[in-house]
Amino acid sequence: MELGVLSSPLTIFVISLIVSIIIYAIGTAISPKSKPSKGKLAPYACGEDIPAETSTVSIHLFKYAALFMIFDSVAMVIAFSFAATGITIVLLSAAYCIPILIALLLLIKREE
Repeated sequence: MELGVLSSPLTIFVISLIVSIIIYAIGTAISPKSKPSKGKLAPYACGEDIPAETSTVSIHLFKYAALFMIFDSVAMVIAFSFAATGITIVLLSAAYCIPILIALLLLIKREE
């Protein structure tokens, strides 16, 4: 095999994926198996036993995480587009930023 093939990103990704699957399989095989008990299957929150039907999931934090991801990815695209030259990079950056801005507007509109 040629050295260029071994150092290609696709080959490195496949090799790392295979190695991680092997490590995960070995860990699963040698880890101690736990038996589900009533205590492990019961819901638990802040030291209190609560009934499962009264626990609600709030997605308030999810909105902030989505906004962070939008701003973070837009900042990354803009930062990388300054280093590149040519109209193609500008068009690709705009094509990426426009859907992100639409998603941002939809999130802001949904909060109101």
